[in-house]
Amino acid sequence: MTPSAGSDVPVEERVAWVLEWLKALGTLLGHDHALALALWKTGWYEARMLTSFVADPAMVSAEQMDRWCKDFDNWACCDTLSSCPVGG
Repeated sequence: MTPSAGSDVPVEERVAWVLEWLKALGTLLGHDHALALALWKTGWYEARMLTSFVADPAMVSAEQMDRWCKDFDNWACCDTLSSCPVGG
């Protein structure tokens, strides 16, 4: 994927469809906290975005969220995780 100028996040056109696809996939998969942890551990952009939709909010502790926050390397993961039930 080609980053947009001055950003480490792919161009907006790509982000839009990727995010909608990841939301749909997250809905299909449902909450699976073990999967969320494994996805985050990969370090891949799309996997970390999917974490936002499959992590079980009841199982995310403040300590877990702090660990994820330390790994933020782009605004999209930060915004998505903090706007989903997990981060809310």
